[in-house]
Amino acid sequence: MYSYLFEEFNSENTAVNFENPVLWIIHSDKTPPHIGISQNFKFFSLKATGKDFGISTSDTFAILERKKIEFIALELKIGVENKDIELIFSMYTQAIPTKISCITPILACFKIDKPLLLFDLIKYLNSKNLISEVNVFNFQRDKLTIGIYSEKEVTMEIEKLQSVTRN
Repeated sequence: MYSYLFEEFNSENTAVNFENPVLWIIHSDKTPPHIGISQNFKFFSLKATGKDFGISTSDTFAILERKKIEFIALELKIGVENKDIELIFSMYTQAIPTKISCITPILACFKIDKPLLLFDLIKYLNSKNLISEVNVFNFQRDKLTIGIYSEKEVTMEIEKLQSVTRN
């Protein structure tokens, strides 16, 4: 079962324009996936154990490629000022179970003030015609989908990742 099906996408398209805003769906074959955002070649992501803050998109891309992690790069038509992304991400240190997840600062970047899960955000962006390209890398499945998951599963994943780090 899946919560979102991408009907059209480019596979292994190395011409992604990372100057534009890009929503990164990392471990897109896992449930729940992880997400980050980039613009002007800088990547930002809030994680269970910290954050990626202004890392070069080429370094991020190279790590994901080397580890053969499936990820989707959604090129967006809307601009998010880099200074806004930096300011928003500077307010967080890490994800907090039941309160803050990887999507929280991204929703703030898009000025969305209600809680959404990733598939709801994608549906929102698609309904507003804000996705210009869908690119997938290290793709080994029949269909490009986002699995069904709940807030509880997000919380459980954050807790699991934080406990692994503590041990």
